[in-house]
Formats: sequence, structure tokens, C-alpha cells
Amino acid sequence: MCILSGEIVWVNGPYPCGSWSDLRIARDRILYELEHGEMIVADGGYNDRRIFFFTPTGLNNPEQRAQSKARALHECINRRFKQWEVLQQRFRHDVHLHGICFHAIANLIHMEMDSCGLGRAAN
Repeated sequence: MCILSGEIVWVNGPYPCGSWSDLRIARDRILYELEHGEMIVADGGYNDRRIFFFTPTGLNNPEQRAQSKARALHECINRRFKQWEVLQQRFRHDVHLHGICFHAIANLIHMEMDSCGLGRAAN
């Protein structure tokens, strides 16, 4: 999710259910897409001594409060993926079809967030 616009900008996969952690998935692909010096704002599960992931805590200044707001919006997106049951349920068809379904759900969530004002319109 872009922290400036609130839009879904990266979806990757599919990965076999249960065999890849979030951090392993991130290390598998998105790190190669970052520009020099660019970092990902993430929760504490991604702590890598601030090499690629920035894991802020606290609400002590305007920057931290803005980062907290971005992480809350990201959790809202995660919750919507969980409502579709595509993050933990085993997909019983070809893994290629799982990727197509996952990307379709990402697009539906993106459109839903835009229509209710949680994407770009919220900023």
C-alpha cells in the first residue's frame, strides 16, 4: 500500500499456504523493486535492523502519527483480504488460478476502498 495515497500498489504471489512467512515473501521479491535508499514501513515482524524495513513505534511526533495512520489503513486492507478468506484457507485448485483469484480480490478491495473514501480521497 502506498503510504501517500492509500492505494494498493503491490501484490505478489501466489505462495503455498503456510510455508512462507510475510517476511520471507517480502524478501523473495519486493526488496528487488525498491529504489536505492527506499524503505518499507512495516510492523515489528519485519524488523531487520532498518536495512529495508522501517518499523516505527510510538506516537511522539507528527511523523510517527502519520506512519501509525498508514499502518492502520494497511491493517484495514489486510482485514478485507481475510474476509475473502484468501490468506489462510488452502486453495484447492491450480496455484496459477490462485494468483488470478488473489489479484482479482486485490482489485475488488481497491475499488471498494476508493468508493467508500478510504483510498486517495482520505488524504
